[in-house]
Amino acid sequence: MQEVLKNNYINNFLKQVIFNILSMIGISLYVLADTFFVANGIGNEGLAALNISIPIFSFLNGIGLLIGMGGAIQYSIYKENIKKTNRIFNNSLIFSLLASIVFTLLGVFFSEDLSMILGANEVIKDMSSTYIKIILSFSSFFIFNNVFICFIRNDNKPKLAMFAMLSGSILNIFLDYYFIFILDLGIRGAAIATVFSPLFSILIIFKYILKNFKILKLYNLDFSIFRKTVHLGITYFLNEFSSGIIIILFNLIIMNLMGNIGVAAYGIIANVALVVMAIFTGLSQGIQPVISENYGMDLKNNVKTLLIIALVIALILGIIIYGFVFIYSKEIVNLFNKDSNFMMFEIANTGLKIYFIGFLFMGINFVIASFFSSVNMSKPSFIISFSRGFLFIIPFLLILSYFYGIKGVWATVPAAESITFIISYIFIIKHKKSNIKKY
Repeated sequence: MQEVLKNNYINNFLKQVIFNILSMIGISLYVLADTFFVANGIGNEGLAALNISIPIFSFLNGIGLLIGMGGAIQYSIYKENIKKTNRIFNNSLIFSLLASIVFTLLGVFFSEDLSMILGANEVIKDMSSTYIKIILSFSSFFIFNNVFICFIRNDNKPKLAMFAMLSGSILNIFLDYYFIFILDLGIRGAAIATVFSPLFSILIIFKYILKNFKILKLYNLDFSIFRKTVHLGITYFLNEFSSGIIIILFNLIIMNLMGNIGVAAYGIIANVALVVMAIFTGLSQGIQPVISENYGMDLKNNVKTLLIIALVIALILGIIIYGFVFIYSKEIVNLFNKDSNFMMFEIANTGLKIYFIGFLFMGINFVIASFFSSVNMSKPSFIISFSRGFLFIIPFLLILSYFYGIKGVWATVPAAESITFIISYIFIIKHKKSNIKKY
């Protein structure tokens, strides 16, 4: 086994990274497809309502990745112990079921309240609460899909995971068009189309799950596995959860500064950002199975090499993405500006160019956080994720928006990510200098 890893670890790494990036892009396309068709089929108010609702996806994906990645990392470490991995998988199913019940109840009984909490005003409240209610009522599809994908990927089947995710996303595009433009269901149609996407993905992979993962007693909850799952999956949860919090806070500030038109403009930026974040999430998740395996086999040099390659990829991607957004910002905005609203165009166009500076640093922060989690060092991983998602983003948003208005809002993410980058760099240097063998 060690000889195989020594000879093939880079190929395995690149395969995992490529397939995982494509898989995560597939997840992000759920929302991006909704955004495009809602913007062009309903208009700016629909776009604003949808952007108010987007954090729901961050919370659902966050829980799915907390359970899925936390369980899948344990699965990789204890892969040779069949009894142990079966218990880990079954407990992941139990955690997923419990979380799904909570989200479903919230959607059925509190969707209107959630809409108002997330920042909707009277003009867009009905549309946003309708979208939230449908998505949360079928939250189990999103959560279980994420968990299954994580385990399949760590079972060395990233291609199957990618195929399932992209298939669901492609279906969502066709259903969005059909429900919104043909059946004229409005934002309700967008939500229904999105629900079908993870369901279709689950149907594709379910046969593999039944064949390769043994389902035991679904009531045998093991709190030691639960604690370890949270311990290892918290980084991935925070990355997603913080995205939702950022969108909520930005919506509240922008609604106060610019009203619905500003929220609609931010909707364009936030949705494009979600796709880019999906790329970095895919990269950070893609490095995990291979690093965890090499870590488990005590292949120190392999782990170092993989980290360097991942950091170089993150930097290159950040430069390419920012260059593309800077050059084609006008074209990006026009894709979603059905009404040719000049004010929304100016807000979004300027916002893209400032906001996306943060992505020069974000990918590196994601990779370093994932690296520490993959080698069972959750403390630095947690600190990095917490810093970029909460510690810096909130004070920067309040201070910069107060002094610089909407441009200060756009500068918040670059400021938070660049400061977090310094923290990430310090952790890596300390880790490098440490004489204690972590792997």
